[in-house]
Amino acid sequence: MAFIGVGKPAAIAELLSGLDPHRFTRGTMIRGTWEFLSEAVRAGFAFAATEDWDWMDADFVPEVPRANQVRELDRVSERALIDPVRERAIPDSYLSVDTPGSRWFGWVDTSGEVRAIGGATGWDGERWNGAAHFGSIGTVPAFQGQGIGSALTSGMAQIAFREGATRVSLGVYAHNHRAIEIYRRLGFRTTYEINSRSRT
Repeated sequence: MAFIGVGKPAAIAELLSGLDPHRFTRGTMIRGTWEFLSEAVRAGFAFAATEDWDWMDADFVPEVPRANQVRELDRVSERALIDPVRERAIPDSYLSVDTPGSRWFGWVDTSGEVRAIGGATGWDGERWNGAAHFGSIGTVPAFQGQGIGSALTSGMAQIAFREGATRVSLGVYAHNHRAIEIYRRLGFRTTYEINSRSRT
């Protein structure tokens, strides 16, 4: 079981202190919450792994050069295009191609090769449920630094907005300063600074 704690770190810590920590294998909370917990409570959760990341969102993303080279990839019939890029660009990503309701997009070069991919959730089969949440965005390493990640993110956002999404969001590891800077240039702002922990 997992928990998610949103709010003020001290208040989240107070709530967590009242839980049975043995019931949880992972948890996500606002950064700074863990430091408010007593040593005994921390030991009870027995979380060995930790990762800091930022939740970012935008209600407008400008179209950038080559964003028009983004197209939707069918996660079933075009999986052979998605998987190799995912394995090279983002092998440890959390969003799976098998996630029900996920949609996948690719940035395709002039030779027809997919050089970057990204997934999105929040689609109910007919429309976006307010926001489109992007995940597992990555560019093949040999093509990084050429603006393809910006073009992919912008292109995905343009599609989502055209289809009725009112905003777009994404999570990015806090140590990935390069990606954070790209997203900021595209109009994303950090709404939550998150710490995730797990037993493994």
